[in-house]
Amino acid sequence: MKKIAKHIYHAKNRLSGKDAQIIGEYLATEKITKARELYERAKAEDHFLHNKYFVWDKDKATELYNIHIARNIINDIGVEIVYEDGETIMLPEAYPNVKEKDVEVGNYLPVMEVMNNEKHRDYVIKVAFNEMKIASEKYNSYIEFSKIQLAIKDVEEDLKNRSILQ
Repeated sequence: MKKIAKHIYHAKNRLSGKDAQIIGEYLATEKITKARELYERAKAEDHFLHNKYFVWDKDKATELYNIHIARNIINDIGVEIVYEDGETIMLPEAYPNVKEKDVEVGNYLPVMEVMNNEKHRDYVIKVAFNEMKIASEKYNSYIEFSKIQLAIKDVEEDLKNRSILQ
């Protein structure tokens, strides 16, 4: 087995690259294996994560948590479209989230509205591709998924050719 020289941690979503490295090293050094462990340590006012990523005001935290639950509810709805001729299609997401440029929070729009609007459709395709790419990168060390990696590279090239991805 090869000897590891170092770990370079990367942010996947909300963290900055610098924070990902610091937090990744902290998790490894402190052997933190549960989210609750990190939360409990971050409660200390002098903890480096205390005010950076956590909300300690109970009213604000409750509001943010309930908005998170509302997002999960919307995201959990799929839809079966039934056409007049009897044809049906199953879509896993009835209300995709579409975000406009320079807007912090997107809107959940009916999927058919999104599919019929090129700008919205391209946005959702770009987000979906990025999610698939992240998921595939998470498991890229498993040879069983090598065909998926190749397919994602083909899709990426196609989306770049169609100017959906830069």
